[in-house]
Amino acid sequence: MAKDVVFRLGEVPEPEDHLRTLLDLWRQGQERPIPFFPDTSWEFAAGAAKGQPPDTLRTRCEGTLKNDYNQRAEGFHACVATAFRGRDPLDDDFRRIARAVFHPILQATGARAKRTPTTTGASHTSPSENRTEQRSPTERTPRARRKPPQT
Repeated sequence: MAKDVVFRLGEVPEPEDHLRTLLDLWRQGQERPIPFFPDTSWEFAAGAAKGQPPDTLRTRCEGTLKNDYNQRAEGFHACVATAFRGRDPLDDDFRRIARAVFHPILQATGARAKRTPTTTGASHTSPSENRTEQRSPTERTPRARRKPPQT
């Protein structure tokens, strides 16, 4: 999720409620694997916030979760493959958790989402209006070269 984007959040109404929800999800995750995959969950929440139809959301989430470009997508992580073997990782719990985690962020940023590439070759959405800095994961900041000491 947004490894290459900085967000500026606006005021969050009732932040204690959102924090309580996140803590409850953390506790659940200590007891059992929960279907939360940062990039895939972001893709779902951003698409749902834009009113995309369920079939479109499902297809996009499957692409993010199981993108086989270098097998770096979240669905290829051994822990995910093991924990969700024989189970649909994009079930109702996934959708509920994705909304619970990211809906407040999307609201606080006033997000009008824009697709940008991630390091996995998949894509995710990120708010473009409140972005303060964005850099491609492969783009390097030029560094001044030091001259070797003269002897």
